[in-house]
Amino acid sequence: MSKYDALDQLILDRIGDEPNQFSNIYFGRPGSSDKGVYSACRDLCVGGDDPARLLDRRLQALRKKGLIVFMKGWRKLPGQ
Repeated sequence: MSKYDALDQLILDRIGDEPNQFSNIYFGRPGSSDKGVYSACRDLCVGGDDPARLLDRRLQALRKKGLIVFMKGWRKLPGQ
């Protein structure tokens, strides 16, 4: 188990079949009660690391695992 498993699951919960922009994943959708993953990223940051950079690294790791893809925004691969 990785220390990022919980964060990865939060990210996957916010990404659907429709394209999602980075800011909607990070801060949540405007006008909704969704808070995004900012606080979870902030809690995992070490030293002077930026929470946005952590989210970017996790998005790339999920992309390399074949769980998500970037096509006009982040979305789950069909059949996931």
